[in-house]
Amino acid sequence: MQKLNVNLRKQRYLIFYENNLLKTDFIVDFCKKLASNFVIITHTNLEFLAKPLLDQFNGKKINIKYLSFPKGEINKTKKTKNDLENQMLNDNFTKDTLIIALGGGIVSDIAGFIASTYMRGIPYIIIPTTLLAMVDASIGGKTAVNTEHGKNLIGTIYHPKAVFIDFDVLKTLSKDEMKNGYIEMLKHALILKKDYFEKLLFSNEITPKQIIDSIKIKKQVIEKDEDEKYYRKILNFGHTISHALEAALDYKISHGQALVYGILIESHLSYKMNFLSYEEFQNIFDFFKFKKLLNNIPNISKDKIIAFIKRDKKNIFGKNRFTLLKSIGKSIINVEIIENHIVKSLLVILGGNIC
Repeated sequence: MQKLNVNLRKQRYLIFYENNLLKTDFIVDFCKKLASNFVIITHTNLEFLAKPLLDQFNGKKINIKYLSFPKGEINKTKKTKNDLENQMLNDNFTKDTLIIALGGGIVSDIAGFIASTYMRGIPYIIIPTTLLAMVDASIGGKTAVNTEHGKNLIGTIYHPKAVFIDFDVLKTLSKDEMKNGYIEMLKHALILKKDYFEKLLFSNEITPKQIIDSIKIKKQVIEKDEDEKYYRKILNFGHTISHALEAALDYKISHGQALVYGILIESHLSYKMNFLSYEEFQNIFDFFKFKKLLNNIPNISKDKIIAFIKRDKKNIFGKNRFTLLKSIGKSIINVEIIENHIVKSLLVILGGNIC
């Protein structure tokens, strides 16, 4: 079994990775050391992935409950969290319970948030089933729900006891879902590793090694600043705009689709703020075109986007704070940008889609 150590100031945990991991007893045997009762939280469409685990727990006569909720950011809400918690309470799950988050980032956000507050905190593990969750949501302990005021505004930082990555589940994903994860890998390259950016450019497929390399980038960042006081903020590149786009469009586009435009718009802002050269901005834009990552998005109100940016959780003293690029592979945090500059970059990148 291959593994990575995540060494934080407050705790340590392991990321295990292997092919066909879900078909072994390894996860069940690991969980048995942490609790006596177990709850799998997943999406309703992922029962086929949960079944092998359920069968293993049931075969060992271990108390386990299966809970699910519909997929989509629209369901990452306080109501969903409340409903799942009530089901656990109704079945008398107590402090001696471990939650198994099986799914993408929405599942790990909800399940991790429940774990952080249920009976003042119970353990959980994450089994990411999307590329995006493997390289992003499963690492770093961020949990949250969305509200009508914006994305991920209510939540905690609460780390799992372990992460289990089964590369075999990637075979179940659509091309669009793989693109969502690939874009997050690209973001990691842009903020910290120019050579990794070049490797992604010339690669025709996503390999397990590339995935682990991306995980190592995020691991390196959170190990230095797990509470996002300073350095971890570099991971927010592209996300101020992308979260505003998602919320303004009522989550009708995926996080990956929004992040494409978040990266491009914030790269353009980096250029306009005299951090990033025009040549490197163009290189990034050409990369997206070459990899066919530019998808059409619905028409969107610039006023809505600005309104959501004003409520972004990264703001300080009522002022927006962006993470921008100084160059490909280098970033800068806490940059304040006036509204007029933001609107101009929205218009440059989104053009006729802005109204």
